[in-house]
Amino acid sequence: MSFGKEVAPADAVPVLRCIELSRGIGKAMILDSIHLDIGRGEFVIVAGPSGAGKTSLLRLIAGLDRPTAGTIEIAGREVSSAHRVEAPASRGVGMVFEHAALWPHLTVERHVSLVLRANRVGAGERQKRIERLLGQLRLAPLRRRFPHELSAGERQRVALARSLVLSPRLLLLDEPLAHLDVHLAAELASLLIELHSQEGLTTICVMHRPEGVNAAASRYVILEQGRIVEMGSEAEVFDEPRTEFVAALARTIRKEQL
Repeated sequence: MSFGKEVAPADAVPVLRCIELSRGIGKAMILDSIHLDIGRGEFVIVAGPSGAGKTSLLRLIAGLDRPTAGTIEIAGREVSSAHRVEAPASRGVGMVFEHAALWPHLTVERHVSLVLRANRVGAGERQKRIERLLGQLRLAPLRRRFPHELSAGERQRVALARSLVLSPRLLLLDEPLAHLDVHLAAELASLLIELHSQEGLTTICVMHRPEGVNAAASRYVILEQGRIVEMGSEAEVFDEPRTEFVAALARTIRKEQL
């Protein structure tokens, strides 16, 4: 099982392309004219305050919501527009929600196995993938446990395993550290950085405050009131902010990192 370690040539088709993407609910614009290209192997952090549109962007990319205008392309294929939304299961996208959302009656191993069975992966390949993934995510000793027997950090790792087992071309993380204590958040952040370093999986990580996973970031996208107000490397965005909003966000993040 591979998550796509190879490096794409500079002129390759982006893994993700959002073109003039907008979503409105009633008279309120949740996202407004988002244009975003993400290349293979990037780790992009989407940051901004609550209500900026971060989770809405992920839901559109995953196919859980329909855009009001604009399109989404994954690996060069249009998967969303105002007129048509391709089913989430056919996009090659894995998503980990803010809350792990595990099934209480399934063990750790069964969570992963069920996804493979639903996609008709044969028994031999199924077991091979399960063993490799549980090992990578340090879940092998916990394979027989149920969600109520796990810590919050362990439950998030199970959710991550469930999202990775089909080798997605794009991984979406929605505030994966939000409800973990400092120790568990640091542990999961370290694992995410390690996975990205080893596998090179294209990742979009939404965070209210992106502490913990900064080391993996190739690019930051800063949202404010549904619009992209800044985009670039950490140095470009936070050392030379173009707006007071981004400067204030940078001060908050760096204060918390001390």
